[in-house]
Amino acid sequence: MRRATPEAIYSHTAASNPVTFTVAPGEAFEVDTVPTCGRQFDSRTGQWHEDAEGGINASAGCIAVTGARPGQVAVVHVLGIELHEFGYTRVGRRSPVVGRLGPDDGWQPGCKVVRVRDGWVEWSDALRIPAAPMIGYIGVARPAEALSNAHNGEYGGNFDVPEIAVGVRVHLPVFCEGALLHVGDVHAIQGDGEIDGAGGIETGARLTLKVELADRPASFRNPRIESDEFIATTGFARPAEAAFEQALEDLLRWMAAEFGHSLTDAHMLLAQVLEARATQFVNPLITYLCKARRRWLAR
Repeated sequence: MRRATPEAIYSHTAASNPVTFTVAPGEAFEVDTVPTCGRQFDSRTGQWHEDAEGGINASAGCIAVTGARPGQVAVVHVLGIELHEFGYTRVGRRSPVVGRLGPDDGWQPGCKVVRVRDGWVEWSDALRIPAAPMIGYIGVARPAEALSNAHNGEYGGNFDVPEIAVGVRVHLPVFCEGALLHVGDVHAIQGDGEIDGAGGIETGARLTLKVELADRPASFRNPRIESDEFIATTGFARPAEAAFEQALEDLLRWMAAEFGHSLTDAHMLLAQVLEARATQFVNPLITYLCKARRRWLAR
């Protein structure tokens, strides 16, 4: 299997980024990622190298998909996530509680390096947390626009959605020839809200992916996430209510277009079975996820 290595890492998603790897639709391939901070943290040894190349949600190069063109959807299959042995988390000024808590409360910035092995995050000698590997950043380029990998939007980007894990398919609209896929910011685990700003347990990984191409449905707006168990839509906005409204509307339209529901019936059904939450509050735009289990959707 061919592998994309992080010889070039990008902290911006842009059509001007040189292509570092090209794949055919339906071809399984591997991507070696670095942690969100680039090469400043070595996730194989657990060592910091502050003078090394850094980044923000550093993507492992720029991946072109042969034949991808504007008006299509790139469906990214997550086939495997093999985590590196070490990761870290840290809290600083990006936490949502900065300004509410301070030194007088006993709060201060901090950083913690942990070991990740045998399916566990070793938080301390007394506490292990089951690992739940996920991809935080997965997006495509838009023409004449370079966006920091801190951002998210209709092109994907910094989702920070724990559902982007092995077995899911992420649907991204194509804006440029080749799609120009950027992937990075793997977490060994992340709680909802990503409240400390840096994860999750930030680490590197070897990803196994596959990209297929499809025509863009008329009802398609923001990126979609699906598995054999659920379908989910995303919203990116501030305040959180606006992001929720985006995701909810898209889920209703998806159910009406592809699952045989009227908008009214879909709305009433979701009032009983909808799963929804803000998965991160620390990016410029909040990510909201709306999800429905497939077992409820069959007509």
